[in-house]
Amino acid sequence: MEPPTPPDTIIGPLTVCPNTTASYTTSPISGYTFNWVVTGGTVASGQGTDSITVNWGSSGTGTITLNSLNGCGCPSDVISINVNILPSPLLMQEMIPLFV
Repeated sequence: MEPPTPPDTIIGPLTVCPNTTASYTTSPISGYTFNWVVTGGTVASGQGTDSITVNWGSSGTGTITLNSLNGCGCPSDVISINVNILPSPLLMQEMIPLFV
C-alpha cells in the first residue's frame, strides 16, 4: 500500500504582528483531510480543510505543522513552517523620558 500523499507547501505570511489573525493554505488533495497544529497561536477556523485562519499570540516564534490523512485515516509525512511574531511596538511614552 502506498503511503498517503503529503501536503506540498504551506502558503501564508512568515512574519506577523502579535495578537493578529492570518490565513494559511495548502494545495487541496481530493479525498484527503488536513491536520493543522499551531504553536504560538490557535487555529481559529478551517481545521480539517486545506485552509486555516490562525489567531497569533504574543511575540516570539510560532510554528505551523501540517499533514494529510487519506480516506482510511492514515497520516502522511509532516511539513512545517516557522512564523516570526514581531514584538509589540513601544508606546511613545515608553520611549521618551518625561521631564518635570
